[in-house]
Amino acid sequence: IFFEAISVDKLQLKQNVQELIIPPNDKFLNVKITSDKKVYEPQEQGIFNIKVTDKDGKPVQGEVSLGLVDASIYYIQNEYAPDIKKFFYGDKKRKDIKTSTNFYQHSYINLVRDDHGRLMTYSELEQQRKNGLNPTEKAISKISGMMFGSGASVSQGEAYRETLSTPSSLKMERRQTLSMADSMLDSSNYMELKESPKKMSKSKSAGSKEQSGGQVRSDFRSTVLWQPSVITDATGQATIKVKFPDSLTTWRMTARAMTKNTSVGSVTHEVKSNKNLMIRLQSPRFFTERDLVVVSGIIDNLSDKEITVSPMIKAKGLTVTGLYKDGKFVKGEVGQITIPAKSQKRIDWAVSAEEKGLANITMSVNGSGLSDAMQKSFAVIPHGIEKFIAKSTVLKSDGTATQMSETIIDIPAERIKSATSLKINLSPSIAANLLDALPYLADYPYGCVEQTMSRFLPAVIVGKTMRENGISKTDVNTYINNVLEARNDPIHPNLKNNETLSALNDMTEKGLKRLYDLQHSDGGWGWWKTGRSDNFMTAYVIWGLSLSREANVDIRSDVLNNAVGYLQSHLVEEEDNPDMLAWMLHAMAGEKAGTYFETKHRDKLWKIRDQLNPYTMALFALSEHKRGSFERSKILGENIINGVLEDKENATAHWGKSGINYRWSNGGVEATAFIIKALSQINPNSEYLDPAVKWLSLNRRGGRWKNTRDTAIAVLGLADYLKATKELAPNYVYRVEVNGNLVRNGKVNASNVFSFDRIIDVPTELLKDGKNSIKVVVSGAGSLYLSAHAKYFTLKEDISKAGNEIFVERKYYVKSVKETLMKGLTNDWKELKDGDTVKSGDRVRVDIIMEAKNHYEYLITEDFKPAGMEAVELKSGAGYATTLDFDGNKTSVRTPLYQEFRDKKVAFFISKLKQGKHIISYELRAEVPGEFHAMPNQAHAMYVPEIRANSDEMRLNVVD
Repeated sequence: IFFEAISVDKLQLKQNVQELIIPPNDKFLNVKITSDKKVYEPQEQGIFNIKVTDKDGKPVQGEVSLGLVDASIYYIQNEYAPDIKKFFYGDKKRKDIKTSTNFYQHSYINLVRDDHGRLMTYSELEQQRKNGLNPTEKAISKISGMMFGSGASVSQGEAYRETLSTPSSLKMERRQTLSMADSMLDSSNYMELKESPKKMSKSKSAGSKEQSGGQVRSDFRSTVLWQPSVITDATGQATIKVKFPDSLTTWRMTARAMTKNTSVGSVTHEVKSNKNLMIRLQSPRFFTERDLVVVSGIIDNLSDKEITVSPMIKAKGLTVTGLYKDGKFVKGEVGQITIPAKSQKRIDWAVSAEEKGLANITMSVNGSGLSDAMQKSFAVIPHGIEKFIAKSTVLKSDGTATQMSETIIDIPAERIKSATSLKINLSPSIAANLLDALPYLADYPYGCVEQTMSRFLPAVIVGKTMRENGISKTDVNTYINNVLEARNDPIHPNLKNNETLSALNDMTEKGLKRLYDLQHSDGGWGWWKTGRSDNFMTAYVIWGLSLSREANVDIRSDVLNNAVGYLQSHLVEEEDNPDMLAWMLHAMAGEKAGTYFETKHRDKLWKIRDQLNPYTMALFALSEHKRGSFERSKILGENIINGVLEDKENATAHWGKSGINYRWSNGGVEATAFIIKALSQINPNSEYLDPAVKWLSLNRRGGRWKNTRDTAIAVLGLADYLKATKELAPNYVYRVEVNGNLVRNGKVNASNVFSFDRIIDVPTELLKDGKNSIKVVVSGAGSLYLSAHAKYFTLKEDISKAGNEIFVERKYYVKSVKETLMKGLTNDWKELKDGDTVKSGDRVRVDIIMEAKNHYEYLITEDFKPAGMEAVELKSGAGYATTLDFDGNKTSVRTPLYQEFRDKKVAFFISKLKQGKHIISYELRAEVPGEFHAMPNQAHAMYVPEIRANSDEMRLNVVD
């Protein structure tokens, strides 16, 4: 509640506010928990009484939620639920009433005294001296105006003067008025009046806001009880019985109570569970096969006397090899040890993890009539990883000679034989996957000019390409039904088996009708029907309509002529923008208008061709080739190669920036697609053509590229490639052998180019240890692309790094101190090599360097930890990868990711990873002594399993 008092005094608004807080005591419950003991033994039953009363101590019947958990949880994570009292009644009402005055909404006057000491304005004094007017009445009039505000009317002032002029009040009122005017000249009051209302309001505001021997403890649950709705009786009480597990710890019970009228309250209560003689097992969370690890028994004597005990250890799935003393593994037994009263001792055993599976350790101690034992289970992860080897080859023949190729895949003997497989994929064309994108374009739900054009144009061109290669409608539909089956594609998950080609005519007719309707009166197109015409969009539509006409689609000539006229008249606007100029000239090349303006700007681009980027140069080359200027187009086609970004190791090539850029001419997908078109028409034998097609195919997102225009242009580029290479019109027989055994043979021609059996699952019995030979023989004309993928679980020591499309490297660094000349001793990170040693307590930084050969989505990299180390970070959540430059230095570019810190590994989930190198870092803390194997980091694309990589194995030693 707010109490506010306001008064008006000497032309000032004075106010005071006091806030009175009324606590909702009648809504608060008193909740009390009592237990029959403070300390319990493992497996003992405890009785808890909950009592709920109101503010007057009277019993309350309500609902209570109860939880009893290991209190150590709260060292990692605080309660998510806020205080129940604050949640329901923690907000105060605000003071929403605002007060203002017009006292401060006028200008102040400067009063002076005349020769007789009377107050008046300076101008009135001057006037008085000139004509002898009555100064007092003048002053009174002015002051009355001030009192009534700057907007006071004349009648108000006159009425005030009239009141002052009455005989009974004149003398007194004049004295009061002059007193008010005098007070205005007082320095303190005058300064106070000059303060702004805002400042005064701020400055004046007020108010502010013991157990039977031999029993083995094995139940180590962290949650003992969760009862969401315990109902108290008429006395406000409820009784809960709890059987404690085997953990020796502090337990916290939390009670939250509520009634039907929303009275609330909460309380916590802690008890302990322990024994006079306790043994606690300390070990890693897991073991890795071939590790030699120290497991410790912490023995506590809580009694008041010295005791002699005999500690023992038993292990299943692990081998106890001896003891760990003075930092060394030694043979021997523990024997009897003496533990003083209220003290503890630690026993260190050495265990070896010799086989994968589930292991358990039992530790026991007994003596002096006391005993304790505990057992825990552990996972022993296998020493090894699932490895994936990918090899590919291509055979191209003109039919004059038989072609043969041999691919070797090395499969080690140290592996799980039953988990070994080899799959071979055959394809007559690397570009045949362009058909995958047609349903995406056909089903796209929006319809601006660009999307309308991009929707039907690629389908028209693909249909034309198929017809020119003699492919039947039935065969194409069969292929589409094969490639568009469910494949967990996160971008376009609900792909349908549409008969795409059968809907081409209808799609084309509707698309053209819409484009005609979207054309503006000036002949151009914008993004939509409303708005101004756009040079880029008009050029895109003209180019598409010209291509459609070449594919025997009936195009209205008046629409096309008006559009070309618009573009010709706007060439001059882009004469200083070579990118747009090349785009517009390329669009008009199909119409071959050959006007003076086109020729002038073609010559201008030719003169500055060395300044053009690869995308613009490809457009210009296609334009000149279309216009019959073959010499120019040949030179431009050769110059395009200068800007290539080639990855010879991955056999890919592309142009333009691979990421999104504000300049459309620098987009990697579009640039590469247009250069494929240019090379296919101008230089179909270019050595960069196949690597560019491979890069374009690898940079798809499911069955498409990143947007409709990218997808459309990529499809058009691949269509030109297929037309130039005749890969959809093969005529050959093939034979595939694995280690001399025939696994597949057949014939491929235009009738079955999409329907022949392309996938070979090689029988496991044909595979052998070591080198496996895959031979493919082709007789006839055409191309055959072969990719082989071997998968096996390797068990060999010192696993080496490998990758397909992505590559990963892992480095360890230990935190150390170095001496510098200027800064003295400073923190440093020293790189660790395989087999190096660190001390328990050392901080170890892990750097994961990922190299992506192309753009990828939905990647996961799992970093397996050495068993003796724990992640420093306690909580999973958001993280990032930092992009590296060509020299391996960190840049300011970061890629967001999600990270999970688990028992055996740290997992990083990356939605989108751009081409290039990136680094992810996190820290470990060396804890348990031993000799550990850190299994390689493993990364893969979640929806494309063949895209994967692993780092080298790392062996590290930890000493006490």
